[in-house]
Amino acid sequence: MNINDNKITYSSFIEAQKEANRLSKEHNRGFNVYKSGCGWMIGGVHITKEKKIKSFANLHQLLDLYKDDENDTSVDLFIRDVERQSVISESEEVGVDLNWILQNVSIKQGFEVGLSAANKKTYLVLDLTQDTNKLRLKMGGKFDVHIPLMKKQCDALISKSVRWHTWNSKSRDTNWLPNEWFYLVEENL
Repeated sequence: MNINDNKITYSSFIEAQKEANRLSKEHNRGFNVYKSGCGWMIGGVHITKEKKIKSFANLHQLLDLYKDDENDTSVDLFIRDVERQSVISESEEVGVDLNWILQNVSIKQGFEVGLSAANKKTYLVLDLTQDTNKLRLKMGGKFDVHIPLMKKQCDALISKSVRWHTWNSKSRDTNWLPNEWFYLVEENL
């Protein structure tokens, strides 16, 4: 039996994508659109969507694969710092309904990313695009110790659609603008 037997063939990609999105929501599983002959079909490959990060335990699921070995404590230290920061700041998820594609991951000094000319601190910099729009996100400051871990994770997300988490201070104004700073990035499936 052919995998395309009994499947509907759509004449346009857009029409097939709409149906794939509907099926994904209905069945809580990812459905893929693929080209078959002179039309478009749905299925073939089911994509299991990654859970969105909703708890500190989920952070382990997301980041443990970037550990160097079993003795690597970088993920535990990152989660500890996120827990501490979450006491005084509220996390905001950005880019969920948008299609921001991670183009480049680099490490730069502060003066290279528009901060003070004397700022030689290290920052992790992500360059993203959405159609013709460009965005540059930074991570550093208190979280600069986590740059090696986050760089490994971000390198694996190059050319993928991403969403990111940033802080909104509960008690005071903050320099953490949602389209400038991040502390965590995830694939946006």
